[in-house]
Amino acid sequence: MKRKLTTTLIIAIGLLITAAGAMAQTSQQLRSRFEMEFERTQQVINQARAVIAESRTEKGAALLKFAEELQKRAHEAGRLQMYRRGGELTLEAREKARAAITVSRQAEENENLVQRQLEKTDKLISRVQERIGQDAPRPLLTLFNAAKENQRRAWEFYRNRELRPALKLSRQAEKSVRRLIERVKAQAGEAGRLQNQIRQMEQTLERIRARVQECDNEEAARLMIRAEESFRECQNFLNNGQLQQAENKLQSARRLMRQVAEACADQDSLGNAIRRVNMEMEQASEAIMNSGDSQAIELMRTARKHLQAAERNCESADTERCAANIKAAQMSLRKAQRLAGI
Repeated sequence: MKRKLTTTLIIAIGLLITAAGAMAQTSQQLRSRFEMEFERTQQVINQARAVIAESRTEKGAALLKFAEELQKRAHEAGRLQMYRRGGELTLEAREKARAAITVSRQAEENENLVQRQLEKTDKLISRVQERIGQDAPRPLLTLFNAAKENQRRAWEFYRNRELRPALKLSRQAEKSVRRLIERVKAQAGEAGRLQNQIRQMEQTLERIRARVQECDNEEAARLMIRAEESFRECQNFLNNGQLQQAENKLQSARRLMRQVAEACADQDSLGNAIRRVNMEMEQASEAIMNSGDSQAIELMRTARKHLQAAERNCESADTERCAANIKAAQMSLRKAQRLAGI
């Protein structure tokens, strides 16, 4: 009986020793696995620290801090030989550290994107600055100065790590400057067109000026003075880059020169009419006077008075009254000729 008990006890002790050895081996494996994973996590955390030190992203820094806290808890679990729990904690810490690296690198890429945008807009502004002076039209200067202010604020946001507003403002500045370039190009084309029209207008002015001297019409002379004033104002507006005002003055000068030409043309036409009526009157005068018809003679005298009045009207550039007196002279002369039987 004693021998049986002894044998059973030996077997039990052997089993306990075997189990203890197996447990010790398992614990050693867990510890080795934990230490290996812990070390790998620490390497990732160190890498995350280096990346975040450069990028200085808030979200990355927050994730790194969380990872470091989890790593501390994993270390404490390992110290208490809670290797399984410590392994779970260090793996979670590694995930957070990797997330911190990813976020920081994305932020760095975004930062590089914003920096490239800022530098591109700076170059564009510098290029335009060389082409646009302080004497440029006020609307263009206003647009340009607004673009420069947006770019200044964009750099300020960038230096404060506020990338989204920095990118938005710099893109707005770029868009404004490109719109300005298009307007400058359009104005250059418009200015060239106006310059060509002004050169043609100068030649027309020379011809009209000579015509005014020939026709000797006071109204035409007054209109010519106004036309030349409008022309000079047109040139001044063009030189100042005020194209719309230049265009308006050019149209005004054209309109006035047409009126000058019409006034001289009317003067010529009325002068010819006076000469024709006067010649006709001279030819019929003797026959009417010899007809003995007092009414015919009186009508001829009336016709002569109207013709003299027409000459005075034309000399004073009163073309409307001149034309009316010529017509009255013609009617009186025709009646006198009928009464005299001519």
